[in-house]
Order: sequence, then C-alpha cells, then structure tokens
Amino acid sequence: MPNRPAVQVTFQIMRREPGSSLRVQSYRLDNVLPGNTILDCLNRIKWEQDGSLGFRKNCRNTICGSCAMQINGRSRLACKENVSEMLTRAIGTDEHGEPVITVAPMGNLPVIRDLVVDLQPFWARLESIHPSVSRAEQLAAAETVAAQERSPQQNHPVSTDRVNQASQASPTDQSTDQPLDQPLDQPPDQPLRETRQTPDQRALLEQAGNCIACGACYSECNAVMVNPQFAGPQALAKAQRLVDDTRDRATAERLSQLGEDGSGVWGCTRCFACNEVCPMEVNPLDRISRIKSVLLAQAATAGEAIERPLRHRQTLVQMVREGGWIDERQFAIRVIGNSGRDWRGLASLAPVGWRMVARGKMPLTFEKSEGTDQVRGLIDAVRAVEAAQGTAQPPLPDRES
Repeated sequence: MPNRPAVQVTFQIMRREPGSSLRVQSYRLDNVLPGNTILDCLNRIKWEQDGSLGFRKNCRNTICGSCAMQINGRSRLACKENVSEMLTRAIGTDEHGEPVITVAPMGNLPVIRDLVVDLQPFWARLESIHPSVSRAEQLAAAETVAAQERSPQQNHPVSTDRVNQASQASPTDQSTDQPLDQPLDQPPDQPLRETRQTPDQRALLEQAGNCIACGACYSECNAVMVNPQFAGPQALAKAQRLVDDTRDRATAERLSQLGEDGSGVWGCTRCFACNEVCPMEVNPLDRISRIKSVLLAQAATAGEAIERPLRHRQTLVQMVREGGWIDERQFAIRVIGNSGRDWRGLASLAPVGWRMVARGKMPLTFEKSEGTDQVRGLIDAVRAVEAAQGTAQPPLPDRES
C-alpha cells in the first residue's frame, strides 16, 4: 500500500491563561503525516511554534489517560486519534474553506491553563464511592484473634501463628467447606486468608477494570453538567465492579449509597455519551444499568416499598408494554404520587397540573400507539431471557382491562 503524502493542517486550540477569558488560537503545521496522532501535532506546535502551550501527556500509547481533551467537539485521547481520521470529522474550516481540527479542554471541569483542567472534582467523585475492596470485617477479626492469643504477662506483641497459619492454608485445606468453583466467604477465624475467585467470577470484573481514569466520560456527561451531586459515569462503573466482586464485604452499604436519589445511579440520564467516548470500551452506561438491575432485584426480593427511582423505571416499562408509549396523564401520578398513596407527592403535582390545564397541554385521552403488540412482544422476550439467566426483576402488575 503506497504511503499517503504529508499534508498541511490547521489547528484551532482553545486557550486560557490564569485569570483571563478563553480565546481561540490557530496554528498551521506543514508536513503532517496522515498517521500522526493529535498528540504528535501538539508536541510539534509546542516545540516548533509556541512553547507556552499547556497540555498533559505521558505514555503516548493509550495507557495512562493523561492526554484526554476535546477534539472536534468530542472528548478523546490525543495519543489515540490520528490526523487523517480527525480531518474527516472536522467541525470547522479555515479562511480558505479547508477543514481544521479543533482542540479544547475537557468539559465539566475547571480550566487551569490552556488544555490542562483541574481533575479534583473527578477524583472526589471517585473517592465518594469508596473505590477499593472492603475487607474491614476480616481485619477486625484478625485483631480479635491476636488479642485472644495475647498473654497478660507479656508486654510485647504476641505471635500470631494462628493468623499466619490461616493465611498460608493450602487450597485443599479442610478448614474451607466450599470447593474452588464456589464463592468463598471468609470464616471469622481465618481473617487473613486469601479470597479466591473462579475464572467466571473474575471475568465479571475485567471490562470495568480496563478503565484508565482518563475522564472522557465525565467530560461528556450531561447529568454531571446539571447535577453537582451525581457521582458520574466513571465512579459508578468502578462501583459496579466492586458490587460484582466476590471479595468485597461492603456490598449492602454500597448498594444503599448507589441507590440514593440524585447522587446514585438513578441520576443517570441514559444519554449513551459515556459509552460513545470511552477509549477502552468500558461502557459505563452498561455498568450503571447493571447496578440498577441489582437494586431492582434487591427491592423485589426484600418486599420493600418501591422507592421513587425504582418506581420510575418499572412504571416506564409497564406503560410502554401496555400502550406502546407513556400515558402522560398517569405517569407522574404513579411515580411521584405512588398511584395515589403518596399525598405529598400528589400535592406537589397540583401546580404543574393546573398550569398544563390552563395552557391546554393536559392530554384528556390516551390512545395506544401502532405496533403495541410488537413492543409488548419485545419486552416479554427480554424478560424471558432475563428469567433464563436469573436476572429478571418482577414487574409491577399489569393494569390492562
């Protein structure tokens, strides 16, 4: 295959000095190879034209995530995207009508200088979900074992042979009553023993484990933009990995936090932006949906009163199954008013309802959409697959006459 010739490329870079407003500066590079990455070009601009240009970089190989920025209006890794591809996706032109590549700092984050953003809000949201495997119970048990073995006459640390023996036990030790192909719950008297996982259990964690914390999903997240409490797609994808991790001992606490209205998974707007920009195909939205499924199954199993976020999801599916689309007359009453059982929720709807009536926007009738039977068939087919996989959530009862 013949080598493609070098080209001349114009870059429009959004710049900002500390204490000043944003401005756009153009740079023209000659002899740019189509296979050069955007990071290669930024390096050339800095080395050959403007040493004051600020941006982050490190591995240059799609590993560290340092060079995430908005390229042609979408958050991407500068070390991954090449000039040829970005020219075909150009969203602007120069004075000669030629396509230009636009570069800007990531969104939803304060700009420090040029393309360098303050990642503290991003890291704070990650820390908020406690992003490490919790084995507090095992550590507490280890301290208990050591305390029980400590002699009152001794003034120095006591040997923890019992703990060490437990931690060094072989996989065939009779002290574990479970085979290797089953999840192992640590017995309290063996607090420091390794927690083994089967290949299938480990496989559940691999996709979320590919995250390089570049922040591209956070930069594109619509929910983060309007809701400062929302944890964000990267943090929630990490949380899903911990929920599915058989080594973690804080699953109940995690699910309680992840189910909170506003900050948890129900704050996601399901816009798919995070999936589209993730350079490692972690698919954060899929991870968030997985947590939602676990929460729905947990609520149904426990027989608890369905909270508003869960009610919203179940009512939406139920209405689409019944009529092909949402009955706007009943949706808010069922979700916010809990089908007439939440009087405060119903009262909060009154002002909006009266305004809709006054402006003629309150639908008085409801007609099923065309193809409702096909929609119902699709939903039932998905439920059948979920039931076969053991992931189905009991739906709300049908209201069909």
